[in-house]
Formats: sequence, structure tokens, C-alpha cells
Amino acid sequence: KGSCIIIPCTFTYSTSQPSDLQVIWYLYQSNGYPEVYNQRGNDVISEFRGKTSLMGSVTDRNCSLKIERLEMSHNQKRLYPWIDENHITTFHSIGHSFYDKTTQLIVSHAQEPQLSIIGTPRVGEESRVSCSVRHTCLSAPPTLTVSGIPGTDKIVDTLVSEGMWERTVARTWTVEEEHQSVKCSVTYPGGQKASSQLQLNVECEYNVRCVSVYLN
Repeated sequence: KGSCIIIPCTFTYSTSQPSDLQVIWYLYQSNGYPEVYNQRGNDVISEFRGKTSLMGSVTDRNCSLKIERLEMSHNQKRLYPWIDENHITTFHSIGHSFYDKTTQLIVSHAQEPQLSIIGTPRVGEESRVSCSVRHTCLSAPPTLTVSGIPGTDKIVDTLVSEGMWERTVARTWTVEEEHQSVKCSVTYPGGQKASSQLQLNVECEYNVRCVSVYLN
């Protein structure tokens, strides 16, 4: 919710591609053709108006759709593209039919980041924690913040599957006895936030867990 999504889409033409080819995305339903995106007109239905854009170029045979500021009302909606020089109603009026390949939108609330530690943290040695979260919009990824330990970060974006990315921040730091826990927070472009926390169980010399004693 509140973030964006990019639906990958490409197409091929068996003959020479028409110069006036158009791309329109529709909401799938049993009757009518509600427009979700139309590069030539203003007939986009209200729940998608001002939120959709074409990411690629028709010349490059790219019909990928970007939807911004997703709402819970978009959840479970099925969309499909129409790529032709003529309107979809013209295609049906001359007695043809086609199978719609749809994409279903799954909109959820903010997911907690996955936080893990690599190896056993020992006092005086370098160690590393990793925090990751999956998202659907590389152009506006979520922000990951690690706190509780000082160090340097490395951020990596990995393509998990078509349209799904994983952002990972790995923090490397020199372990000290007072480092008890680490926290990772995620902020999505829509403003939603979530966090995870992990106990470090720092070891001192001789593989013994450090215990701090405080006297009043």
C-alpha cells in the first residue's frame, strides 16, 4: 500500500510494426472495457487516474506499466494490455475473440524486513548483519536503516522474479562487548514503516558469551 509497482510487458509483431500502434491497459471484468492506462485519451477510470504510466517505448516493443500510490482498493484487481492500431471494441465487432492474459495486483500492508547475522560476533573481530525486504518498484525502492551498531553499509538490489526485487543492506562492524542488539527499519515510499530486531549474543575470548555486571 502506498508504494508503486511495475508490471513487465513486452510484445512481438509477426509483420512490420504499424507506426500508429497504441498500448492500452484495461481492468478485467465480465462486461465493458474500463481503461487503466491510455496514452491517447482521458477515459481512465477514477481509481487509476493519474497513477499509471508506460515505462517503456512502443517502438522498442515494451508495454510495461507503472502504477503509483497503490491503495487497498486495488487489491485482487486483474489487468491486461491491448496492443494494436485499432480499439479493442473494433476487434470484437468483426467476430474475433482472444484470450486475455491478466496480471493480478496483490496489495498488502508494510512487511517486516528480514534480519540475520552472518557467523558468531566476537569482541574485537569484524562481523556482518544483513537486512532485506522485497519490493516491486526499482525506481522508488524502500529505505532500509540499521541501528544499534556502528559500521559501514553496502546496499544491493537483486531481481528475484519478474517484477519482484529484493533490497539488501549489509552492515560490517567491529564487535564490542556492549553491542547487545541490532535493529533494522524499513520505510516505504507511501510512508508505511516496519522493523525487526535481533539479539547479537556477543562472545568474548575463549568462545564465552559476554556478561556485563553493573553495580549501583
